[in-house]
Amino acid sequence: KTVNDYIMNTRIEKSLNLLDMNCPISYIAQECGFFDSSHFSKNFKKIIGQTPLEYKKTQSQKKDKNTKF
Repeated sequence: KTVNDYIMNTRIEKSLNLLDMNCPISYIAQECGFFDSSHFSKNFKKIIGQTPLEYKKTQSQKKDKNTKF
């Protein structure tokens, strides 16, 4: 792993926490040190395999399934 890979993975990890707290994408991009939300989304998809909005949607669906009995 390169230093750049480590930094990018750390930024994405932080963004996962903020996404779980339902923060806006533009806010998350800024808080995690990305140039803009497009740059954030591109790198997020490269590492996680889905866009931040897709991730948010799947996480909310998982939470809904866990709360319904």
